[in-house]
Amino acid sequence: MLYKAIKEFCEQYSEFLFKRFSSDNAIDYWQMESGTIRQKTVYAKEDILVFPEMYPDIDINLLIETFMQSDEKLLIIRGEPGVGKTHFMRYIMRNEALKSIAYAKDPKVIASDTFWSNLIEHEYDLLCLDDLDYGLSPRGSNDKEGDSMVGNILTFTDGIYSHQTKVIITTNQPINTIDTALIRTGRCFDFLELHPLNLSEAQEIWKDVFNLDNIFPEELLSYQTISQADLILHYNNALYGRKSRPYMKKDEQKNLSINDVVSAA
Repeated sequence: MLYKAIKEFCEQYSEFLFKRFSSDNAIDYWQMESGTIRQKTVYAKEDILVFPEMYPDIDINLLIETFMQSDEKLLIIRGEPGVGKTHFMRYIMRNEALKSIAYAKDPKVIASDTFWSNLIEHEYDLLCLDDLDYGLSPRGSNDKEGDSMVGNILTFTDGIYSHQTKVIITTNQPINTIDTALIRTGRCFDFLELHPLNLSEAQEIWKDVFNLDNIFPEELLSYQTISQADLILHYNNALYGRKSRPYMKKDEQKNLSINDVVSAA
């Protein structure tokens, strides 16, 4: 139910965001199907909930430029759920300087030697490994699949290899739980920690990015920090209101917002 509500919001909001962040960057999405690693082509502009203003402390375009020119091959983006790690990565995917991009999130794919052989053959500009919320721990503390993931990433990002592919990882894992070889100088460009917004940052986005002159959500005024996900969910309520559900028998269930769905999840 939550997925359906968010999907409806995304479809309704797509036209505005496509105008803001249009890009036709093709992405090779690697996934496991029936035990076989397969690749399909998707496009960066299919992801629409991307706001660079959601990250007020970071000049994302300068980050991309500096990372792509550096000798290090790995960038790790870490943050708690809701701070927009995947959206941050997908904004990077839209950069016009990136002509070839690979994307994977299935641990079975990332642990496979076949996947990494294909990457070397294709010579991508950028490899995005999304939601690696386990498997980055020190080798020997993971299961076999996790150890294979870390080993493959280390081999691919070693400076002795001639390929120029850069790698971005998003994760919830704190830095002190990650294999130290992944974050060593010479391999890791940066371990970038994303944070929730403070109230003033959220209010500025509400007015200047969402272009909403109506009152800022009262519920959020009591928050010390506001996640990017919370702000977008309240934006959806403000823009589209509460969903009518006349088929529900209880009065309190006849109108439902996306926040109600999240609270019940």
